[in-house]
Amino acid sequence: KRSFNKARNYYRKAMASKSLRPLERIDAFKRYAMTFKLERQKKKYSWKMEGLSKWLRKKKEWLKDPKVKEEYEDIRILTARAQWTVNYRSRAEKTLERIIADPTSSANTWSHAYWLLGKISVEKKKLEEAKEFFKTGLSQDVLSNDVLEKLSWSLGWAYYLEGDLKKAKDTFFVSEKRSNDTSFKRKLRFWQAKILKKLG
Repeated sequence: KRSFNKARNYYRKAMASKSLRPLERIDAFKRYAMTFKLERQKKKYSWKMEGLSKWLRKKKEWLKDPKVKEEYEDIRILTARAQWTVNYRSRAEKTLERIIADPTSSANTWSHAYWLLGKISVEKKKLEEAKEFFKTGLSQDVLSNDVLEKLSWSLGWAYYLEGDLKKAKDTFFVSEKRSNDTSFKRKLRFWQAKILKKLG
């Protein structure tokens, strides 16, 4: 009903309720933060997501649960994206650097952080730096289809735009072999074909 203050009051009660499970309390905090985004207060949303990350960092007992740990990692990535969206670029970079420096970060989260750092570098027109970030992210053996797609497409497209068609083709070829996503594999084959045509 767009009664944001009333909604926030309910969510704050849920966040503080010890009768709820940790994942439910985390979900309440995420929904609380989302009310600011829905109200078009995107900067406040980014601050609240940052607050959620800090709050969870202190819940060391909760983080022993793999599901809570996975949720925490997703929240850290969402926080960085929210910061970047509202032009808090340096804050986003610091958030991502903390993820990379954290030895408990999963390979997927670590690689996702490198993809975002690469995209920020593209925005800063530092293409060589961006490509290094994408390559480092791709260096992990096991990646989700989503992160593999983001990294390999970004790297291959950077090569393509530079006119380095062979490296673009090779990136798309290797990524096609790694991916399990049929639609993404088709997309990569299409671009490999376009590049091969350009190369004669």
